[in-house]
Amino acid sequence: PMVQEGLWNLTQGSVPLLSEDGIIKQAGNSVGVEFNRDILPTINANCVSCHTSGGSGEPLILDGMTNANKPYTVLTTKDSKYEYPQRNKYIRIPQARQSLLAWVVWGKRLDGRSNEERDEDVDYPESHPQLQLTDLEKRNFARWIDLGSPVDFPQLAGEDLEGFRYTDDYQLPVINIHHPSSGINRSKTAVIGFADAKSGLDWSTLRISYYPVEQPELTNIVTSYSTSEKNIVTFSMENISLGQEYLVEVSIYDKYGNKNEQSTRFGYAD
Repeated sequence: PMVQEGLWNLTQGSVPLLSEDGIIKQAGNSVGVEFNRDILPTINANCVSCHTSGGSGEPLILDGMTNANKPYTVLTTKDSKYEYPQRNKYIRIPQARQSLLAWVVWGKRLDGRSNEERDEDVDYPESHPQLQLTDLEKRNFARWIDLGSPVDFPQLAGEDLEGFRYTDDYQLPVINIHHPSSGINRSKTAVIGFADAKSGLDWSTLRISYYPVEQPELTNIVTSYSTSEKNIVTFSMENISLGQEYLVEVSIYDKYGNKNEQSTRFGYAD
């Protein structure tokens, strides 16, 4: 209802997020949490002083430098002692409320149980010091686990490997041809909705045309249209005639270069 009634307009470049104060707005068209950007800095600032070789936080070492022992590997590698969805001692996929890592971040069990309530499971380490983290830092860990522990690999940063990182936009923009619909229509007004959840729409690439199916050489290129603040495009198709079948074709790119194309075959009657 909040979306339907316009209380949360998700087309305006900000996303509503839960916080300890209720709802906050974060800039952007979508929200993602990535290990190197959002999790590792918090680990380095709050965890590695103990979780290092010879420290009180052994055997969990979080300052390794090689691919085999770096923090991401240690926290996410499957441990054969546990069965899916329990990836290892620290993470249950994708359930932050049942993950030891989230419990330590929040300073308590989050699954509604106590250590004594169930045998043969992971216990909360009561002796672990309370971490002084912000609400956003805590929620970043929970969201990261719930998203499946996403990570960007630094070696994929070169331009020749664009499109292979988690934070890249590899999703097509959305095109919804609301009108004309397939079949016979009684209005000459076209209504088309657009959305892109990550990089945003590149309106300069919008292409719309319509033409009689039997006479594609009579293509009408749409250059005059209205756009609402919710990315709804409307225009008049005055050139369509009774008794003919038409095809409307629409394409647009997002700002990352992903292109989507949609078309609808339709007719018109008074």
